[in-house]
Amino acid sequence: MGTPFTAGAVKRAAQSVLDARAAHPQSNLAQLYGSLTMPADLRAAHTALDRTVDALYGLRTAATTEAGRLAALLSLYHQQTGVLLSVTASPPVRRGQTSKKRDYLSLVTGRKSPGSSSG
Repeated sequence: MGTPFTAGAVKRAAQSVLDARAAHPQSNLAQLYGSLTMPADLRAAHTALDRTVDALYGLRTAATTEAGRLAALLSLYHQQTGVLLSVTASPPVRRGQTSKKRDYLSLVTGRKSPGSSSG
């Protein structure tokens, strides 16, 4: 059997992300996190962190997208605390388009948060 997934395992995995970032002092955040420019060691460290968090919280493979993971973690937070958070992200706006917010709260609860835009 492998090492049990604990908060300590998450801390170690998070430190690996920080160490991988530190290994590239010449790179700015845009270079470190660009889809085409992300260093392989940093991508691997983030993947390991995601898998550690998924295992610790018992997230299924359906929650392995960034949006799915966020929705699942917010749902767990709500279950533990009774606090319901609304997290929205605005996609890039192209010429001739309007900005639409993606309401992750709706992924968790199936309903919109107060003040969220419709659409």
